[in-house]
Amino acid sequence: MQVSNIVRGALGTINEYSDHNAISIYQFIRDSVANEHGRDRLRGEDFAPSDVHMCIRSEGDTLVWLDVIELCFRSVEKIRGKLNSYGRDQAEISISGSDAIHELNERFRRSGFGYRYENGQLIRIDSDPRRAIELALAAAEPAETVYALPTYTAMLALRDILRQTGYVRGFWED
Repeated sequence: MQVSNIVRGALGTINEYSDHNAISIYQFIRDSVANEHGRDRLRGEDFAPSDVHMCIRSEGDTLVWLDVIELCFRSVEKIRGKLNSYGRDQAEISISGSDAIHELNERFRRSGFGYRYENGQLIRIDSDPRRAIELALAAAEPAETVYALPTYTAMLALRDILRQTGYVRGFWED
């Protein structure tokens, strides 16, 4: 419900009589995600804004939910976030794009959800280094280089995990 309210405030009015409504944005979000996941609609609602908000509130498939959130906040950032003060007033936007993104990330952080929205995409955050390494290596092509940017202390732990899994040798091994 909270994320739905953030999206509603950041995308603005869905009044069909307003020249600045967000209905076409919601239609794009719904159609893009539904198509990606082989559906006609997200939750079966005819009106795109209702369909998107029902999905945010009650979607059982995490991947569908993440795709909807990512497209909503990309629209907030790239479309509605570019409006000047007059445009935000006309669109009845009650929360700025940057504030909406900050609030989403703060809610994700507090709940330990493990994602963060940055630069147009949701990024997975994993606090377990071994799991993060396994996921990164599994996602890479066989000869592809995987990069990590740890602190010095974290680099020692990272290297130990890589040594235990056979990706690197120990410091003093010949």
